[in-house]
Amino acid sequence: MNSLMNSPRQPSPLIPRTPPAEPRAAGASRLRRIGLMALIGLGVLYVLNPGAGLFELLPDNFPLVGNIDEAGATALVIWAWRRLFPRRQSGP
Repeated sequence: MNSLMNSPRQPSPLIPRTPPAEPRAAGASRLRRIGLMALIGLGVLYVLNPGAGLFELLPDNFPLVGNIDEAGATALVIWAWRRLFPRRQSGP
C-alpha cells in the first residue's frame, strides 16, 4: 500500500488525453474587432435615440426603471470600447 503512494502518478489509460489547443485562426481577431465595433455603433445609436422614442426596450416614462435600458447600452459600449482599446501600462 505504501508503494502506491510513493510511486509517480501515471495518466489513466481509461481517460483519453485531450489534444493541445489549436492556435486561433488569423481571421478570429479581425472578426472580434468587427463585432466590437458593431456593438459600439449599435449601442451609441440606441443611446442617441434617433427614432424619438418609437423603439425602446423600456419606455422612459416608467418611473425608476425607464432609463435602465440606456444604462445597459452605455455599459455595453464602455465594455466593448475597453476590449477594443485596452489601456497600456506605463513603464517606469
